Amino acid sequence: MPPNVELASLQLPYPTITARAHVVVVGAGVFGASAAYLLARAGSRITLIDHDDVCRHASGRNPGNLNPLLASRRELVPLALESLRLHVAIAAELAATVAPYAIEPVRRVLLAFGDEDHAELDDAERIFAEHVGFSTARLDARALQAIDPRLSSAIEEGLLIEGNRSLDSCAFNRALIAGARKADAKVIRADVNGLDARGHVVSAVRSDAGSFACDAVVLATGPWVDETKHWLDLDLGVEPVKGEMLRMRLPPPNITHDLTHGMISLYRRGNDEAWVGVTRERAGFDESPTAEGRRALIEGASRIMPAI
Repeated sequence: MPPNVELASLQLPYPTITARAHVVVVGAGVFGASAAYLLARAGSRITLIDHDDVCRHASGRNPGNLNPLLASRRELVPLALESLRLHVAIAAELAATVAPYAIEPVRRVLLAFGDEDHAELDDAERIFAEHVGFSTARLDARALQAIDPRLSSAIEEGLLIEGNRSLDSCAFNRALIAGARKADAKVIRADVNGLDARGHVVSAVRSDAGSFACDAVVLATGPWVDETKHWLDLDLGVEPVKGEMLRMRLPPPNITHDLTHGMISLYRRGNDEAWVGVTRERAGFDESPTAEGRRALIEGASRIMPAI
């Protein structure tokens, strides 16, 4: 695909089927809920199964940034652009049929403190220039202070990037499930504990709520997909990665742009919140916040905005 193909010109079809197949989707996070919604609206009979509450894990606890170009591998950019187009289309569709959720353009500033950071800004500027609907603008120290005088005076320059979107991740997840239900999908809370198969074809999903015969199965269990090695005799080598974020209220006014330096970002959320993220560590399924994570986030955010 040429690198300058416009976002609106990508017209991949929704899934189509020739019969009312029964599909069991395991996992009701964003990926599972999306599969359930799109397959249900295409005519499949859907059973969506999850062992936990909606938004309990990463699908409902993330800043909801849709950035198809930033830090994407070049060969995956067409897929990421199509994903963004689908996000926009599905948001309009769900707003008209189920419930709106906040999806909006976002202005983000990448910040440079030194030479290595300047090189990252150069790379981002080049990739954004290749795609219609995306733009960048260089910001000197004076322009940065005009955006927010609380920014560190040690910041040498910034790169304003536009064309991305931001959404309320939990509201998005809930809207997908509501859309699937409206299309007659059944949503069941249960623990899945195995699969039955005829040859190489899954014929039923076993759970503590019973066995569900099916024509196909979608496994969308995130890091828990590793459990399927006992069902499929296939080790995918997936492991969880723990990330921590802080939600805070800054003294007014709230930030007007998302602000990023390295792995640390301040995300504007609503009228009065800023989210700070993110850490990354191998900690299994431990979801407990840590003093080390909090300290790292505050230190990173304070470098961007010392008043924090």
